[in-house]
Amino acid sequence: MLAYLIGTYWDNYTLIYLGAILVFLFSIIPPFFIEEPRQLNINNEVNKSSTRTSWMDVLKTIQPLWGLLLYAVYRIVIRMNNIKVEHYWAEIICLILTGLLIANLIRKDKPGLSETAADAIAFQKILAAHAFTWLGVQTMFIYNFGYIKEVIMGYNISDVLNATQNDQLGDINNISFAILNTVGFLLPAFVLEPLAEKIGRVRTHILCLVVMTLGYAAIVFLGKSSVSLFILMGIAGIGWAAVVSLPFAIMSEVVNPARMGLYMGLFNLSVVLPQLVASSLGGFIEKQESRSAIYIICAIALGISAILWLWVKDNKKIDKRK
Repeated sequence: MLAYLIGTYWDNYTLIYLGAILVFLFSIIPPFFIEEPRQLNINNEVNKSSTRTSWMDVLKTIQPLWGLLLYAVYRIVIRMNNIKVEHYWAEIICLILTGLLIANLIRKDKPGLSETAADAIAFQKILAAHAFTWLGVQTMFIYNFGYIKEVIMGYNISDVLNATQNDQLGDINNISFAILNTVGFLLPAFVLEPLAEKIGRVRTHILCLVVMTLGYAAIVFLGKSSVSLFILMGIAGIGWAAVVSLPFAIMSEVVNPARMGLYMGLFNLSVVLPQLVASSLGGFIEKQESRSAIYIICAIALGISAILWLWVKDNKKIDKRK
């Protein structure tokens, strides 16, 4: 939130220098004051098993993300070799592959599975659901600038703006994201945690994603001015508050604590791979009649994510604080 406000009221150079200073200070100084045990206390038989993991084990674990991984590699190869592609066969194939893998994952989730197998499937379902969340969110972050330029300010995307117009465009973009992040940091502790204690983390997360989906859909039809965009970004911030808080807590319940570092890295692939896919949507979006296609994509991705989260179950009750 502060980053967007600094960029709006000062300039991006101030933001860059301040960011570099903060990264240095908070990366170098805190480790000198943090102590942790060299080994975890491991008691159960599952955790006593070897923690060595092969590349094949990693690929099996991230199976729902194979379609996104394949597409990311494909886009990197054609971009590095400056290959122009005029069709969408790769996108269709990867989308079908993703759908088949998710369907197979849901099919495998049957009663009678061992605790280890059930936890593995639960983790994979979280990967799939969270990946579509980030496909929608990252599409917003990357292309909101173009949406503001064309839909709100009324310029063609190819128009070269003067300094004043660029500043205006940047201010609208920064303020909209500042509002999104303000809601995103206020709600988790004051609203989402109490709500999760009553209805569970997964249900709370689904509810927030539905609100974010509706917020994106409303931007398509109503986000024609900066004021309306600000209001609707505040609504979308309800979902953003859940995205930055709840999935990590849900994920941590189904993985082996002794291998949390590994699974946290694998979980982050459900963020990184969708970001690579979203960054490749520019050519498709440019061919659409309106930049409103940006938020149509966002709404569809978030809607799919909310549906996929329906197959994820809360494994533990949340301890209510006295």
